[in-house]
Amino acid sequence: MPPHHQDVSGWGAQRLYDWAVRIGPHTAAVIQHLLGGRQHPQQAFRACLGVLRLGKDHGNARPEAACCRAIDLKAPSYRFISSTLKNGFDSSPQTETDQASLPLTHPNVRGPDYYH
Repeated sequence: MPPHHQDVSGWGAQRLYDWAVRIGPHTAAVIQHLLGGRQHPQQAFRACLGVLRLGKDHGNARPEAACCRAIDLKAPSYRFISSTLKNGFDSSPQTETDQASLPLTHPNVRGPDYYH
């Protein structure tokens, strides 16, 4: 980028990260992921600003909860966080759907005796 476009008016990766830290640790982790996911961090500035500006409409607690959910579901993106807030999933408890929560007995499960 030309020198007059670099860090326009002091906006840089560090400033975005500092803003995210003031919101919460999960938001900071999402911003760090967005900035680190591009070859040039400047390419992620708009997505980072989008995530950070969600606090203006929803306060800091809801975007922080949405960022926590995004990290848990391995989907730290502006689109996911915005959708989570729009649909109110940030306040609903997250359901656990991993293998441990499935029933062990089921008519379609053959069991270890089948393979002997």
